[in-house]
Amino acid sequence: MTSGREAALRRRTQLFVPADEPAEEVAHAQQVLEALALGEREGTAAASVDGWMVDTTMAARARRLLAHAGRGTGGDAFAP
Repeated sequence: MTSGREAALRRRTQLFVPADEPAEEVAHAQQVLEALALGEREGTAAASVDGWMVDTTMAARARRLLAHAGRGTGGDAFAP
């Protein structure tokens, strides 16, 4: 049985480690950019995806991932 602390660490690690399925990782990257675009329109520098805070550092990773997957953002700040 895992402790709450171990489960939380596993969830946090999943934010930075590629998903088993590339489609899941691409979908997550798109969610990150969509959440940050909404946050930017609302005047915040961070947003939440699946209950976890995301910020501009994660946006940069999401843009790189989408560009690598052939789904680039066209250079817009947080546009999916």
